[in-house]
Amino acid sequence: LLVGAEITAHAGLLTEQRMPIDLDSWCSYSTEKQIVVRHRWAGILYYSCCLFVLIYVVAVQIIANQGFTAFQALSGTVKGSFLPPASLSPVDSLHYCNQSAKRRGAAQPCVSWDASLTTQTYSNALLVGTRVTRRLQRRNASCGELQYGCAPWFQAPDDVVSAYVGDVESGTVLVQHSVSSQSALSLLPGGRDALDSFGPRKPATLTGADGTTVATVPCDGQRSEHDPRCGKGRGDLFTLGQLLAAAGGDLHAPS
Repeated sequence: LLVGAEITAHAGLLTEQRMPIDLDSWCSYSTEKQIVVRHRWAGILYYSCCLFVLIYVVAVQIIANQGFTAFQALSGTVKGSFLPPASLSPVDSLHYCNQSAKRRGAAQPCVSWDASLTTQTYSNALLVGTRVTRRLQRRNASCGELQYGCAPWFQAPDDVVSAYVGDVESGTVLVQHSVSSQSALSLLPGGRDALDSFGPRKPATLTGADGTTVATVPCDGQRSEHDPRCGKGRGDLFTLGQLLAAAGGDLHAPS
């Protein structure tokens, strides 16, 4: 079967005659046909949809969601350190101490304990002890060395002594932020300081349960320019009492 050719028979022989090349077919191309719809209500609906899409992209995606900015999750750590107060407050101002003339509530004896000994630092957490309990265990002389079923140690009620760490709320907590070296922020000029502190001119704020606001003390490592309690540390400084106030806690309240 030959397409585009004419076949004729002459004396039992088949001969082929080719058609001339059609330049119109070789030079053909495709295009689109545009239709104009002249209908006021269809036009109002069409342009209203276009305007709604434009407003959504500009107002929501670009302005509200800050679509013009590329965001990257920051990987870093937060470290907290506790320093005891340089000088203790008068004992009469500590209402939770038995030695205070203005004691109230469940007062206990207060000791001048080194608060740093009761402080433990964990990953993204800081534990500050405010109470010290001593438990004395005595050897049971009635028990033999290898005697089974006999308690070798016993504890009398008078062998438990509890005391509060006096003026622990005047101690300071220094919160330091560090960004990992893989973060894009650390590659920028001054990127290391971006999360190391909230800035010397913009201290962080803590909002208490009663709505009061407490501002932290920014520390940039320069002892002479900022609060001497900062030492050479970098970060944000606040007292343990301020932190308790922001959390709604009270060391003077009965426990």
